[in-house]
Amino acid sequence: MAAIQWLDVAPGAVRINGPFTICEGFADPMHSAGDLFFWPGGRIAIADVVQSPEKVEKYDRLEKLRDPSPVHALTVPEISTLVAATGLSEIWVGRYKVEGEVEQQIRASFPEPGDEDRVRAMFRDDLEQDCLGIDVHLEGDEIHFAVPVLCLPGRR
Repeated sequence: MAAIQWLDVAPGAVRINGPFTICEGFADPMHSAGDLFFWPGGRIAIADVVQSPEKVEKYDRLEKLRDPSPVHALTVPEISTLVAATGLSEIWVGRYKVEGEVEQQIRASFPEPGDEDRVRAMFRDDLEQDCLGIDVHLEGDEIHFAVPVLCLPGRR
């Protein structure tokens, strides 16, 4: 595995210095986090979708319909526990959103047969309910969304 280097996320720009490794899809991120940091003094950034505890269950349901591979979106308390377990210091906290359009997202995903319509219905319903925590909104006739991401770079 390549060395994980500093990932600098600033408002309006992303800059990556040096080689990096992206690790995702851990069934048990709390256990895996400690295994990711190889050397004292090294720098790393943990970046992942983050949801509020009130919205994570419905968001997880949407994600599993859209693509069965996601495990669970972390809540702020869960990602805080994860970061504390890593021994990181000099932690900087950044937030950004990844925006998308529903039909493009479905085409880039792997839903089970028939789940595409369930995904569309969940997005349509969320236009008025705001239960998914992803800022579902219309842009013309298209349904768009913005998934919140928390980025926590630090030093080991």
